[in-house]
Amino acid sequence: MRDYNIWLIDDDPIQNKLNRSTISKAFSEMCTIESYTDPQNALGELKEGSEEPDFTFIDLDMPTMTGTEYIKEVQKIGQRTPVVILSSSINGEILEFAERCKLVYTCIHKPLMKSDLSFFESLPS
Repeated sequence: MRDYNIWLIDDDPIQNKLNRSTISKAFSEMCTIESYTDPQNALGELKEGSEEPDFTFIDLDMPTMTGTEYIKEVQKIGQRTPVVILSSSINGEILEFAERCKLVYTCIHKPLMKSDLSFFESLPS
């Protein structure tokens, strides 16, 4: 398995810390993780030409910009990074959006568990 550059976007710093820990335990040295508590900051990084992450894990319900708004904005700037939606409330509307949106790789109900990351094993190296 190759090294992955992963971005965590959640307005709750504790949630980012927990997700970082879960991912780090699952993959140890095989990933670099950046955390953002404001999706606008992550979007600014992309617009400034930062290296795109291999995966973005994003919460949907955030005060400055929702996860859905973030995903729509990164599509506008041509980003192709797969997005994993992390939410405590995955309803039909969210699933419908995820199905329509080519960037959304999967939806995971919070909290993120090591078993939720099994999809990494099937990715091409």
